[in-house]
Amino acid sequence: FVVQWQWLQKYMSRVRGIDQKVKMLAKAIDESIYGGVVSSFLTTMVRKRLPLPFVPRRACHWDGHTVLTALAQSCSLMHDTRFDLYELHQSSPISLEELMRGMHPILYIPQEEKSQLLAAISTTQLAWNEVRRGKSNWINELDFPARMKNSFANYRGQFEIELSKARVDQDIKTVENQVEASALEELVGADAKACSDFDGYRLLKNRLLDAFVRIQLSPLAEFWCVHMELSLCGGICKILLECSNESDARQQLVPLVSEMKKLMDVVVSNTGWAASDMGAYQFLVWALEGNGVDDTSDNQLLRSLMPTILSKLSHHSFYSFFVCK
Repeated sequence: FVVQWQWLQKYMSRVRGIDQKVKMLAKAIDESIYGGVVSSFLTTMVRKRLPLPFVPRRACHWDGHTVLTALAQSCSLMHDTRFDLYELHQSSPISLEELMRGMHPILYIPQEEKSQLLAAISTTQLAWNEVRRGKSNWINELDFPARMKNSFANYRGQFEIELSKARVDQDIKTVENQVEASALEELVGADAKACSDFDGYRLLKNRLLDAFVRIQLSPLAEFWCVHMELSLCGGICKILLECSNESDARQQLVPLVSEMKKLMDVVVSNTGWAASDMGAYQFLVWALEGNGVDDTSDNQLLRSLMPTILSKLSHHSFYSFFVCK
């Protein structure tokens, strides 16, 4: 908040005709941040030393980022308002039946698609700082928000078709009560279409049960991820504080790449968090693995990403399945 507030203040200082009430409110916030009345010279120096937060620079960037983030959050139970995870109000527990009734994306969006969504979010972030250099045209032309929305819609349509094929007469409690086992085997063996439909139903059932098992085990995975985030944040902060040489800082950051990748993989595949929460780590991994930027750019990027990384860590520590009732 402090970083983004200083950035907003820096912008407000360049705008003419700001209402007096807004100026008084800004002054009150400044006083609360610094613990008292401070000189304008001090606040100006602080703003100059703080890095720009890594946020969208244009309205079109905000629109695209909002669409992609909403898609990521739609796959997360933590952002689903239908479930009261902290039991603040009366609500039913999460069940497979309820998830299927609501066609929740967590049941049909595969891990690979979530990884693609995370990559799309990180790629669109390249356009945020490349606007003035004229290098963001190819990113805008790809139109990741529209592509990902179409992909999610296709997965939903395919899932609806699979569910419609798997529906059976609700009056039939079990197959064994209606058909002899030998007759059922003979029927399935004689008709290729029946065999195909039966296999499709079995695969759908296994996939749904596997998804629900992942949901049940997600508190353990999230607990591990929070400890991994703590370890990574501690390591990154130590490097930023102790390394005066940019090249040395990069050399110490590179060994953390494997841990970041492991964290992203577990979050996408085994937790109830949104894949977009790992956007800062994905962007940092690309920067450390790439050769197109110098050490100074890496250090500047890391300082801009740290507020987001720390904010996500705080959010995960207090808003996860392992702290729910």
